[in-house]
Amino acid sequence: MDVETRPWAGEAKDPQRAIPRAVRTAVLRLTIFFVGAIAVIAAIVPFDTASTNESPFVTVFDLVGLPAAGDIMNVVIITALLSAGNSGLFSCARMLHSLAAEGQAPQVLARTTRRGIPLVALSVSILFGLASLLSSVIAPGSLFLALVSIAGFAVVAVWIVIVASQIAFRRRFVREGGRIEDLAYRSPLFPVVPIVALVLPGLSLVGVALDPAQSAAPWFGLPFTALCLVYFRVRHGAGVFRAAPAAPPAAEPEPLVA
Repeated sequence: MDVETRPWAGEAKDPQRAIPRAVRTAVLRLTIFFVGAIAVIAAIVPFDTASTNESPFVTVFDLVGLPAAGDIMNVVIITALLSAGNSGLFSCARMLHSLAAEGQAPQVLARTTRRGIPLVALSVSILFGLASLLSSVIAPGSLFLALVSIAGFAVVAVWIVIVASQIAFRRRFVREGGRIEDLAYRSPLFPVVPIVALVLPGLSLVGVALDPAQSAAPWFGLPFTALCLVYFRVRHGAGVFRAAPAAPPAAEPEPLVA
């Protein structure tokens, strides 16, 4: 197999257009498929008849007289799970590839095929995914619980870090003379929306910690995160968590004199 190193094979060709468009369309899709679906269910299903024994979508289908509602929802759920698994596998492989390209993971993970597929990173992701699935059978109350808790904690923690990074970036961008109008995507109602987006996941972590059924997430997630930070600090040395100094502006070319 011919392989070559392509550090940014997984990146968008035109990020200044693709990323803002993805952000806007993601908000629209979430509003339609999540908020819209919940609104329809709340408008149809009486709150005193809702049950955790079946999907609320099945309840809605039963109310409208649709036969085989349970079978239909099973197909939908299986399809959604396969889609989520495929998305997770893609994200994991690309994350390993990007970490390797930045020198934060073994360089072999940065190698790609001629078509730009990070086959090594993808293979490692599949192997660890299968091992995690196997742990749900062999050690469901210990290893699998730890893995699920870390993953659940990471989902919320990553969004907190993303919002915090966005706030820090924008403040530094303005402080160093940048113009908000030059940004390809501008967060609406800044800083209100980012602050709300920062507080709500924090509150959800508090709620998870107080829920007996999910309280294991912070107990496993926090030590794992601390361990990763310590490793990163030891590997890269002091100052690794401080922002790099901004590059000096390019010198203006001297005018030509006739």
